[in-house]
Amino acid sequence: MALNEVLEYARKMSVPVAVGVVSGDPVLVGSRTGVALTDRDADGYATVDFWGAYNLSVKAIDDAGNSEVDWFTPIYYVDADTPKLSKKASGRLFGFAAVSPKSANPLIAGGATATIEIAQVDAFGPGTADITGAIIGTNQLANGAVTAPKIASGIIKTALIAGGAAGDHVVTGMVATDEILMVLEFVSAASIATATMLTSEFTAGAGKMTNVGGTDTTNNQLLVIFMHHA
Repeated sequence: MALNEVLEYARKMSVPVAVGVVSGDPVLVGSRTGVALTDRDADGYATVDFWGAYNLSVKAIDDAGNSEVDWFTPIYYVDADTPKLSKKASGRLFGFAAVSPKSANPLIAGGATATIEIAQVDAFGPGTADITGAIIGTNQLANGAVTAPKIASGIIKTALIAGGAAGDHVVTGMVATDEILMVLEFVSAASIATATMLTSEFTAGAGKMTNVGGTDTTNNQLLVIFMHHA
């Protein structure tokens, strides 16, 4: 046996809890969820069970709205909510809706609140609050979920537009914070003979780029490559 062992099982521990916690409340302590076995004492501590099964109040909602709670539905803890347990995956995984003998399904109709048996999970869970700093792969991302503000360097976009007199040139989707990487003039649009780099002439704007006092590209085409940051 290791001489530095403190507890053989760290299931029930005296830990700091929030003001107002009483016996039977679901609680969040650091990154662990549990159920208070005692009221919060004068020192701010309570004994908490981090791995058990308890009858607890649950609201049948998820992050999108009303959603019924069925057998073995994942239940999450959201500290700002009343009750604190629901199907909101934006919270921290608390446990699963357990099936008591002869329980009807659904256990709770969408939008309703009821007391049901919850089997706790004392482990890293898939709630949004649980995955800060964790590795997120392709399977965790919905199509279209990654937008430009989430990518530090932005998204590279291209546009092929008609040339024109020096000044404003419409570039759909461009914003003033975008970075123009390249503007290449093709001469002429009907039969490309030469290509001229004009990048340094242009600055990005809202739905356009501008080269006031620059090259007149009338009757030609411009290939625009830009880093989109919006």
